[in-house]
Amino acid sequence: MKNLIIILSILFLFVICGDIYGKKGETQYVIKNVLIVAYSDIPPVSGIFSTWIQVTVKNEKEETYYFFIPHMRSNTKYPKVGTRCNMYYHYEDIDGLIGKETKKIKNAKVADEIIEISE
Repeated sequence: MKNLIIILSILFLFVICGDIYGKKGETQYVIKNVLIVAYSDIPPVSGIFSTWIQVTVKNEKEETYYFFIPHMRSNTKYPKVGTRCNMYYHYEDIDGLIGKETKKIKNAKVADEIIEISE
């Protein structure tokens, strides 16, 4: 019985740590060779509210996509408008300050990594 309690306690800790330190089973997607056409206003960094930057991109067929980047440091550099990139992302429900507006968005494309393409 004591061993069962120890095993269950360890499993419980793994579940708790997985929730705190990263989402398990999160699928990452990529959209390649997109052109960055705009960024939202840069919100002030906050220790209380989630803050996000919206990135508008277009693919080679001129289809528009919107990605969201968590904004945590004011000195973060992003690729310039007009840059071609590969966007790695996952889907997540987000809320907080996006640009200058407070919003909630279901299944938002949250950028994990933006890789500039050299031409």
